Amino acid sequence: MNKLGFDHAMSGHYDRVPPMAREKKGFPLSQSSSQPTGCSSGAVKIDAKNGEPNLQKLIRDVQAFVQVALSNRLINVVMSPQLIRTAREVTISVEAGLNDKSKESDQTGPHIKNTINGLHILSKNKDVDEILKELEITHISSAKYNELGVQKATLALNAGIASDTEGTIAGFMEANNLDDPKLTLQLVTCLFQQVTWNEPLDAMSQKESSKMTWNTTTHPEIKWIKSHRTNTITHVENKHYQFVAVPLTVKGMKAVLVLPPEETNPNSEDLNQVLSDGLTSIFSKNEIMEAKLKLPKFSVDYQFTTKYPEAGANSTHKVLLTVDEKGAKSGSLTRKWGFDFSIPPKQYPEFCFNRLFYIAIIDGQNAKEPRIICMARINQPQEDVRE
Repeated sequence: MNKLGFDHAMSGHYDRVPPMAREKKGFPLSQSSSQPTGCSSGAVKIDAKNGEPNLQKLIRDVQAFVQVALSNRLINVVMSPQLIRTAREVTISVEAGLNDKSKESDQTGPHIKNTINGLHILSKNKDVDEILKELEITHISSAKYNELGVQKATLALNAGIASDTEGTIAGFMEANNLDDPKLTLQLVTCLFQQVTWNEPLDAMSQKESSKMTWNTTTHPEIKWIKSHRTNTITHVENKHYQFVAVPLTVKGMKAVLVLPPEETNPNSEDLNQVLSDGLTSIFSKNEIMEAKLKLPKFSVDYQFTTKYPEAGANSTHKVLLTVDEKGAKSGSLTRKWGFDFSIPPKQYPEFCFNRLFYIAIIDGQNAKEPRIICMARINQPQEDVRE
């Protein structure tokens, strides 16, 4: 995909904030910040005082994904629960401030730890400017919007988005959308996630790939990948769902592949419970094993917009997720295999993701509070058609 052809100085209009914003009083959090109903607490460790990780936010991330997945039942879905929740909390805080600035509250505003990665805001209202300034949230102000005009302000917003996604999401916002007179606040959350395996997978040969099936039917257009010999994984089973965690190149990061039972309704209202329990269980499990993996290559480009009429706000979300055989170069060079032909080869378990499955990219670098960076449901794998 081509890079944006704008003057680099234009990106200077998109001011940055310190990585950690101070807590502000007077703006209520959204209800989504509370413990979701229907989530089991028995299988979840949330006692940080005893040294166990707090998995409450991971559970809420799952709930946010399931809400979107159940509302879009016929297509692939990929989203960043953390980014969507952040945008929603910002909008609710702005709406509360606009409706009653004098109202005091003991609750704190949205805890924005890092607005550089994925959250972009344009304000067209002075009151909104003041609220965002109080919350120390990065934004293009209404004054800057009026100074630049809608065309250049759109370029500035797109420049921030392109910068955060390494030029992958370029020219995303259109001036005619930002020029809507009813719009006072535009939030954009965006994420580009390229899965890079710690132990690279291999692309199957055309002959081997042609024997693979998706939903019991051959699909020549689907390209498949597999373990070189085996991959190091962590595995748990919950309600006959198979959860397979595969390490990624970044320390503390893992991709969790989730394969439901064959006779499963993907639109089941129990999905939130099953995914929450399975992901929290596998995160808490330290036992590793060797296994063979087979899965399709795919790239998902997904976006949606949520409108907040009371705040005059739109929240637009876009995520690109690509999964292929790429991994750490050192992995294929340093892994050695030796064979003693007098000993029968060891039989390893095999997980074949040849029907609807889920994938969650979990960031566990902060071991006390892991989060889901992005989560996807793959109904029909497809390769990236972007240049």
